[in-house]
Amino acid sequence: MKKKSRTAVRVFTLTILICVLALSCIAYAAPPASTQKPASQVQAVPIGGPSPLINRNAPPPGTITITSPASGVTWYAGSRYEIQWTCTGSCSLVDVTLWYGGVKTFVVGTGIGSGRTSYTVPTNAAAGSYELRVTSDYDTGVEARQPVTVVLPSITITTPKPNEQLSTGTQYTIRWTYTGDPGQVDVYQGEQGIIARSVAGSMGQGSVTWSISDSMQGYDDVMPGSHKIVIKSKSNPSIPASSVLFNLVCKYGTCNKACKDFQSDPYSCGFCDHRCGKTPSAYNCVNGSCVCKPTNTMCGSQCVDLNGDNDNCGTCGTKCATEKGFRCVKAACAVSDPQKYQEWCTSLGLIACGNNCVDCKTDPQNCGRCGNRCPAGQVCSGSKCVSQ
Repeated sequence: MKKKSRTAVRVFTLTILICVLALSCIAYAAPPASTQKPASQVQAVPIGGPSPLINRNAPPPGTITITSPASGVTWYAGSRYEIQWTCTGSCSLVDVTLWYGGVKTFVVGTGIGSGRTSYTVPTNAAAGSYELRVTSDYDTGVEARQPVTVVLPSITITTPKPNEQLSTGTQYTIRWTYTGDPGQVDVYQGEQGIIARSVAGSMGQGSVTWSISDSMQGYDDVMPGSHKIVIKSKSNPSIPASSVLFNLVCKYGTCNKACKDFQSDPYSCGFCDHRCGKTPSAYNCVNGSCVCKPTNTMCGSQCVDLNGDNDNCGTCGTKCATEKGFRCVKAACAVSDPQKYQEWCTSLGLIACGNNCVDCKTDPQNCGRCGNRCPAGQVCSGSKCVSQ
């Protein structure tokens, strides 16, 4: 009986193990064939490599469009321009650069988020074809490019024409055209003789009227022959100065290789080097004759200014002792050199008080020192005021 019971237990245990094994096989069974991924579609991804799920041909996550300047616009070195763009996606901050021959040449700005900026083209920029680039700070693949042409500004004199003949004693209009923005210009006769300063042009052209003096006073290097007009930009020194050669003829004649107006020049009145009197500036040269100026006076054969002539101070013949330090000031002799006057007074055993040499030992108006006046009833004795 015991033997049969043991056999039954063993059979039951074995049955239970078979059932558990069967259930395990069902739980780990493979899914249907239609849901499995073919082995050929499985790819190994190397550690640190790009994901095979990224499409390298997909458009960048954003766009930039340059709205200003227009494509192919001309920029002038030294001038300022506005740059504007629109942006979608990952380009809220951008870098703006200028490229020449595939090389980044100038940085306009970095980290710009306003959608616009301004830029002054460097004066040292080479002329040629450039590329303006606006690039996203977040993704360099988000970028816009625009071709621009950089041109060097210039000034061109249109009048006088080369070798044109100009005459002294006339007015002449100097004209020029320009490209870019030269700003204000200075106009010269030669390299030094200034004709006009700080002249501004408009709409690509400028002009100035030159009054060519009869005697060309103030233009030491001017004489008949070939001369030059030079125009230089004040604000943009990179612009080459423009110049043109012209011929100058004297209206009246020449003297010592310079133009002279023998009809009105008191230093060459009537003919070369004929000076009007001892002081030519006191005369007017009228039609080649010396005439005393209305404000001056004839003293003998000389026209003089009684207000300032040391030999005729206030009246004809009144001389100021220049050797003692005096000169004529407003028609009166006055001390102009205090040291020379003091030396002269000292040589007389006196001292200088104002315009007079005095003896401070006895002078009641300058007793002991200049300006010390003795009271009424007293005299100056031994540099002191004493009772009589």
